[in-house]
Amino acid sequence: MATDGGVSVIKDDGSVVDITAASYSMASSIAIRDDNNLAFALDSTNTKGRYIHVYEIPTADVSTGAAGYLKGNALAFYTAKTASSPDLYSSATLVDQHIRYVKNALGNTVTGLTLLKENTTTPSKGSVAYITSDYNTGYMVGDIKLAALSDTDDTNLGTELGGNAQLADTSRLASHTYASGDLTFTLTEDSNSSTASGYIRVNFNGVIGKTYNIDIQCDTAFTADNDTRLVDVTSNVTVFAGAGTTDLRSLTFIQTGSLSGVYLYSSPVAGSTVTYTISVKEADVDRSVNANGLAVHGTITKTPVATGADLVGYSGFSASNYLEQPYNSDLDFGTGDFSIMGWWSTSTTASQIGLFRSDGDASSYGTGALFHIELSGTFKALIAGAGYVNAEVVSYPAASFATGGMRFVVIARASGTLNMYIDGILVSSVASDNTMTNTSARLKVGERDYASRPWQGDIALVRISATAPSAQQIKDIYEAEKPLFQDNAQATLYGTSDAVTALAHDDTTNLLHVGTSSGRSVFQGLRRVDNTTSAVGSAISASNNLVVEE
Repeated sequence: MATDGGVSVIKDDGSVVDITAASYSMASSIAIRDDNNLAFALDSTNTKGRYIHVYEIPTADVSTGAAGYLKGNALAFYTAKTASSPDLYSSATLVDQHIRYVKNALGNTVTGLTLLKENTTTPSKGSVAYITSDYNTGYMVGDIKLAALSDTDDTNLGTELGGNAQLADTSRLASHTYASGDLTFTLTEDSNSSTASGYIRVNFNGVIGKTYNIDIQCDTAFTADNDTRLVDVTSNVTVFAGAGTTDLRSLTFIQTGSLSGVYLYSSPVAGSTVTYTISVKEADVDRSVNANGLAVHGTITKTPVATGADLVGYSGFSASNYLEQPYNSDLDFGTGDFSIMGWWSTSTTASQIGLFRSDGDASSYGTGALFHIELSGTFKALIAGAGYVNAEVVSYPAASFATGGMRFVVIARASGTLNMYIDGILVSSVASDNTMTNTSARLKVGERDYASRPWQGDIALVRISATAPSAQQIKDIYEAEKPLFQDNAQATLYGTSDAVTALAHDDTTNLLHVGTSSGRSVFQGLRRVDNTTSAVGSAISASNNLVVEE
């Protein structure tokens, strides 16, 4: 039974064993899975993220920090999405939800379907995939840091939404030229404000639950006494504060209420004037627990990865059309393990960049560590030091890669060896001790920072993790995801509802049946192979291809 103190199991002989975990005291939605393991949600308070844990029924009381097969950032299934903030994973008030479990899947009435590939020996190296009515992440391995380019909506990204912005308030400014909807405007500091910045607050009225990005640039290269700060209104967190640049880069935010916004703090130099240019666009969502989306620069084209397929590939990259994530410390892997996986296609061997992380500009590789995936002579990935020195390279013949179809690429460093896998097969390795840490680096997908070499094909299901998957995991993930890239492949829950009302697994056919108010979706692995159109109530039973539901 689930209680405010944890989980209690009453055994056949009448004895009771308890499961508790530090900082996670409130249990809910407990069930016994079909593999006879316990599955339950464990909360800290009603304002924190909810984790799903899986346990063997213990022989004695268990008290530990974050135990269970599903633990840590990788396999903690956060269910703290709310009706008012459906894409916010933490620091949100929990809503009522009922969780359903079968051996390798779980679903609930808020967040959709989760497929599990548990690693019971090393839980932190297991993998998880999220499937809803409008996206499919593919499998995320271990300590996942980014899971993007996973949409099924083929609407292109890049529509300018800055015209929806509204002026909220100003303080300590002598004047400003901003009017609601302006993309370029000036702020002039009060002549008496030599010690405190003046500011303007700009609100963005988007769709609740969607992820947006604001990109800000200005005409002044700031000094130590002349800086500009960008502050997120919702969290009151300073996103940018510094000197020496006219490029304030980006803030990615999730619309949580009727208005989200930012404070732009102008120069504290009395009487000074700064011109700002802003751009607000819907971001490509990071579906991992980090919810740290990619900013859209220019316009990105989205088209099905195969004829009639649900999943879309992202293309149309150029010097002005690309996806970008500002500096993210989660991607500073040092000399440790990491992995990058995704699906790439190109039909040409022309020089092109698929992914790039550096602090470089239009004239150099940058002043710190860099990483990139490119096709140039060979299809290769490399880690290098400042100025492109001491490069560690793994490669594959360009002509073999550029076959016109989507190829599954994994770059993984494990225990000092950098490996490249193509379509589940190890093709290249090199010793690696270069650092991946660069505290000024930004990540680009489809382009690089200097000497434009855009990717000339499609990219989909990009994932980055602090965990290196095993060779067998990589093969298994390739085999699981490959069907999504076939003609007419369906990748989502049928209909428009993400509320899973019932689950059943048919051990004979190995099919998973998922019920929602839109009907019953039938999955073979990650791919939906069938569906009904009648709403499913509270239960499904499936055996030997016979299905009963209510």
